[in-house]
Amino acid sequence: MTAQKLTTDNVNDISQFTRLRAAARAQDPAALKAAARQFEALFTQELFKSMRAAKVGDDLMGSDQGAMYQDMFDSQMAQHLSQGRGLGIADLLVRQLQHAPLKAGASALPAASAANAAMPELRPLAQAGAARFLPLPPATVSSPSASAVGSANTTTATPPLAAASNAAPAAAEASADALPPVQFIKNLLPHAEEAARELGIPARTLVAQAALETGWGKHQMKNADGTPSYNFFGIKADRNWTGGRLSKHTTEYVDGSAQTQVAAFRSYASPKEAFKDYVAFIKANPRYAAALRHGGDGRRYAEGLQRAGYATDPAYAQKIQKISAGPTMTVALAAHGRVMA
Repeated sequence: MTAQKLTTDNVNDISQFTRLRAAARAQDPAALKAAARQFEALFTQELFKSMRAAKVGDDLMGSDQGAMYQDMFDSQMAQHLSQGRGLGIADLLVRQLQHAPLKAGASALPAASAANAAMPELRPLAQAGAARFLPLPPATVSSPSASAVGSANTTTATPPLAAASNAAPAAAEASADALPPVQFIKNLLPHAEEAARELGIPARTLVAQAALETGWGKHQMKNADGTPSYNFFGIKADRNWTGGRLSKHTTEYVDGSAQTQVAAFRSYASPKEAFKDYVAFIKANPRYAAALRHGGDGRRYAEGLQRAGYATDPAYAQKIQKISAGPTMTVALAAHGRVMA
């Protein structure tokens, strides 16, 4: 089924979302493009709304009814534009999520460099521990912001902080089997949903945290033999940890300045084991008791982790929220039938 058949030009046709949801559950490739078109329609509608609000004053003969019909017209126009060539945002989103290369002579948006500057949230995540995005194609990895996890050893007077992978790994150290964000989300979502149920938070919050820590899996820490550690949350291995471990350079923020250190991190046999240990780690550590009083709000949970010293990066919670609410996460979840995950 094509993206055009999944959605219609009529903004009031609610049945198109039922078809889109069904196609997403069936892993129809057209669902991703259709969801991206819907996102572009929403963006275009907001663009119209901002343009309308920028006028000098109300029309002399204006009325509430007129404003309502004007809004309906703008919504329909935005839907219509997204079904054609549109602004190029839908095609850009699809390429970002699939990591498909540009065709020769093709351009995602007019004045691509200007678009990248205007919409940083649409650029791919190309560095570990940072929620901001870099221009396509992914550039050489630069230093990310540090993120850290407090040790579960509560008897220590000053619990050590654990940081994620080194800020500037060599290009050869980048994961050779790195997956595009949409596949990264698909692989982690079942484990994230199970862990989220135990913690009472949205699954997308945990996926966003894992994406932040590992750069969408591109910079996941590896064991000495080159196998993945599945340490998606940068949890350090203290002296009480009896499982697998690895040593890694990490960046910590001390008194506002970044410092490189060598630390031991936990290693797991599978993603399921990693998420299970993360839940146990959070629940067993009294430092994070306040974070667990989040009322089901992922933002409050992330802010609680930061206040408790989970990360030394002062913008850690903000970065998690940016990824969680960003278009990459939203479109990918919609493509997998988890619109509200």
